[in-house]
Amino acid sequence: MLEGADAVMLSGETATGQHPALVVDTMCKIISEVEKEYRYNREEDLKPQPHSPSFLSDAICYNACKIARDVNADAVIGMTKSGYTGFILSSYRPKSPLFIFSKEQSLINQLSLSWGVRAFFYSEEESLDSIIADQIQILKKGGFLKSGDTVVSTGSTPVQLHLPTNVLKITKVE
Repeated sequence: MLEGADAVMLSGETATGQHPALVVDTMCKIISEVEKEYRYNREEDLKPQPHSPSFLSDAICYNACKIARDVNADAVIGMTKSGYTGFILSSYRPKSPLFIFSKEQSLINQLSLSWGVRAFFYSEEESLDSIIADQIQILKKGGFLKSGDTVVSTGSTPVQLHLPTNVLKITKVE
């Protein structure tokens, strides 16, 4: 957890012993406590680095998570073709639930292993506004969002060019 691991695995006796549910429950409690203490202490280390080739995209993702915390958002939503946006949003450990959409089916399982990510397949490419509206409706239908919720979304425009993340939008769910 201190190194920013996205997942942990039980093996040997802890996975197959007489009390696997107790082991998992205990491990979850330990992980939650460590993350609670450590999350804000490493925020400074995670800031986007100006010399990085992905600095602008990283800055959007970093600030999406920061704004989500500031406005007490009910969700952070990202759209990704390469997986990078999902992985970087996850690395910033937002307090809000994190939903990542991709039209690359092969990425859905990979993204689902990232910290806090719930990944969904989505392939439409109309306009960024219609994509965000669709994503919110999908999450509403799935019971993840409700009317009145606040959502912070990231994306890129023009949509058809599949550029790195370059847009941040805050939406109140209708």
